[in-house]
Amino acid sequence: MTTISGSTRKIKFLTAERLEEVKTETINTKLKELQLCKKRISRLKKTDSSSNTRTELQHNMEELATLAQKRNTLIKELATLGHKADRRGRPRKREAEKYKLNHARMTCYFTKGNANLLKDLKALGDIDNISAFLNKLLESYFSSHRYGVHDEKTK
Repeated sequence: MTTISGSTRKIKFLTAERLEEVKTETINTKLKELQLCKKRISRLKKTDSSSNTRTELQHNMEELATLAQKRNTLIKELATLGHKADRRGRPRKREAEKYKLNHARMTCYFTKGNANLLKDLKALGDIDNISAFLNKLLESYFSSHRYGVHDEKTK
C-alpha cells in the first residue's frame, strides 16, 4: 500500500494473463455490439418505406448513417485490439498466381463432332478442363514437330 497525500490507496498490478483476459472480454463485447449494429442496419434497410412520411424517411436515413458510422468505428476499434472484424470477399491473388499472366484468350471454332467429343470427355471425367487438355495436346504436337520451346532437341 502507498500513501498519497494522507489517503490510502491500493495499487493493482495487472498480470499478463489478466491483461489478455481483459483484452478478450473487450473484443467479445465489441463483437456483440458490432453484430447488433449490423442487424439493426439490415433491419432498417429491409423496412418498407413506401408509406412513410418525409420526416420518417429522413429519420430512418439519419439513423442508418449513424449506425454505419458506429459500425465503422467498432471495426476500427477491433482492429486496434488486434482482431480483424471485416472479412468480406475473396483475398486478392498475387500477381504471379493470376491466370491471365500465363494464358491468352483465343476464340476458335470446332466441328460439331469434335466439340461434342470434348464435352463428353469432360462430362465423363476423362479430362478435368478442356483448356488444359488442349494446351497439353498442343504442347505434345509442337514438341514432336520441333516448333515448341519445350523441345530439348532443338535448343
